[in-house]
Amino acid sequence: MTDKKMDSPGALTRREFLAITGAAGLVLTVPTWLFSNKAVAQNGAKYGAVVDTRKCVNCKACQISCKVWNENEPDPFTRKTDFTAQTWTYVRETEIGEFPKVKFVTTKRQCMHCEKPACVENCPMEGKAIHKEPDGPVIVTHENCIKCQACVESCPYGVPRYDEKADRIEKCIFCYERLRAGLEPACIGTCPAGALRMGKLDDIASIARKAASDGYPVYGIGDTSWIYIFPKGVDPKSLI
Repeated sequence: MTDKKMDSPGALTRREFLAITGAAGLVLTVPTWLFSNKAVAQNGAKYGAVVDTRKCVNCKACQISCKVWNENEPDPFTRKTDFTAQTWTYVRETEIGEFPKVKFVTTKRQCMHCEKPACVENCPMEGKAIHKEPDGPVIVTHENCIKCQACVESCPYGVPRYDEKADRIEKCIFCYERLRAGLEPACIGTCPAGALRMGKLDDIASIARKAASDGYPVYGIGDTSWIYIFPKGVDPKSLI
């Protein structure tokens, strides 16, 4: 992995970014830790991922690795509250309940890579500018995009964002280039707590169904490629 500059005046190198975010000590182990080379499901599979919020420790390693891998601009603040053209995934921190019965839930957010994406259905370019790949990722073909922002307006999760500086739509792309190489997304390989897992979509859905049968709220089965498991007593719709 090269230590090249990111695409903006005065932008930082990857090494400088890691130093600012407090992960400088990991620089020498980036190839084996930050960007795991764990193999994903075999070719031809439809991919899915699970976010098990019961295991999330709010370390934000997924958030940092996404920025580093995609060479997005760093931000000195780790507590994000929304997507931006340079922030494709973030960990939402939500306090639920009333004192003294309060729960603190952290939820990784990113493009859900819907089974029937509203962004694709509403794009006037009829699949030429944004489309869903057979194995799961919803990606943007920038050279065909007319910047009408129909995808931005139609996404129920508020994911796609227009980058005024670059004049293009940006969003999580499920690290599709890593998937093509047989590797899992950067964010998943970074999670130290096992809160993020991926594999065949059917297998991921089975994990969520098992959790649901044990009384844990789940979200996304049958509708999205990213599926969530929540602690008991939590309303998933209030966090997604």
